[in-house]
Amino acid sequence: MNKNQVLNDIMFILDNKNFNIVDKENVVESFEIMKTDISKLENNEEYTSKDDDHSKIFTSIDSILHCINNDPITPELNTFSILWCRLVINWNNNTIRKEILGKNCMFIIRLLDQHYTIIESIEIMKMLNKRLRDFKNWNPLAFEISKDVLNYLD
Repeated sequence: MNKNQVLNDIMFILDNKNFNIVDKENVVESFEIMKTDISKLENNEEYTSKDDDHSKIFTSIDSILHCINNDPITPELNTFSILWCRLVINWNNNTIRKEILGKNCMFIIRLLDQHYTIIESIEIMKMLNKRLRDFKNWNPLAFEISKDVLNYLD
């Protein structure tokens, strides 16, 4: 996925009125900050670091973590969170290089990947459980005859 596609997908999700995230205004501001910084870097312009901008981006990651911990993880939240974290990782690697920010983003990505792995496992186990119940109740005629023969031999 290239940079423009990530930016467009994030913008599309943020523009959705039904998409709710804690402190959405801060997330939108952070998005604009990172877009501006990335385009400066692409044009070989001088990047100036602002602590206020950094704290907004850190807060956006906290907002995503809050949503993941407290709200159902919808496909839209999952997609947004992964795209957002990839954008933040890219921005962080090219600007402030804060190790904790990269680690938090990687944690979110791993958590969401594992969440869907667990959901898929639950669905497979439900299906297997149903099949095993059906199989448990199925007694072929040969088993019935075998039981009768064994009982007769006793």
